[in-house]
Amino acid sequence: MKSSEPATNQRILASAREVFLEKGFRSATVREIAVRAKANIASIHYHFQDKETLYLTVIDDFLAGLFDKYPANNGKERSLPPEQRLAAFVRSFMLRIYMGAKTSEDKTMIRLAAREFSSPSTPLPLLADRRISPMVVTLHEIIDALLGLETPKRIKALCVSAVWGQCMHHAHFATPVTAGVLPDNPSQDEVEALADDISCFSLSGIQGILNKYGISPSHGVPWTAQAMGAGTETGHLEKGSHKPESSLPGHRQ
Repeated sequence: MKSSEPATNQRILASAREVFLEKGFRSATVREIAVRAKANIASIHYHFQDKETLYLTVIDDFLAGLFDKYPANNGKERSLPPEQRLAAFVRSFMLRIYMGAKTSEDKTMIRLAAREFSSPSTPLPLLADRRISPMVVTLHEIIDALLGLETPKRIKALCVSAVWGQCMHHAHFATPVTAGVLPDNPSQDEVEALADDISCFSLSGIQGILNKYGISPSHGVPWTAQAMGAGTETGHLEKGSHKPESSLPGHRQ
């Protein structure tokens, strides 16, 4: 009996993913999932307790693979300059969205997960605590390091929300709103170039906010593309160079 449990477990998860993708949480039924999995309803309750837990497991299993491959800090040490840590954070975020979703189903899963984080179909605090909270904490730490401890909390929160919002925009609307930003099947270099553009845009925006309120960044000097590490890791934004249009994300020769 025990040897059949993993097979049943995996069949239920695979069928649940199909049904949730097709119908969403509210319209999906445990009965239909059971029929597709060739299992009985009692098996679903045994393995996953209820529909909410099954839904959580489907999303979390998908996200676990993405976070294992593209961790929030992208392998960067906390001792590095915060500009580089911010660039690594954004790169990982973009790689999870664009490189971690190769099939149409995966892309739908990305949008499904993003929707749950912003407007949950059902209370899923465990999912948020497990996947989102650590990312938010990491981003707050990076912004704290950029701005210094004396910067007002409101300014820090504004900067965090601006960076987060740009990244989540791509998770929600990888198409059609962002059409033209990247080709349909972007390479990793193209995704990393986009991530570096977002980081540059974010740092410039943060600098603008600091200027508006007369606040000096913790380093005492404006940030540059070189300071954030662009060009040293991905080959983008080399000092003193300007990309021709054909080399920008979304343009291929």
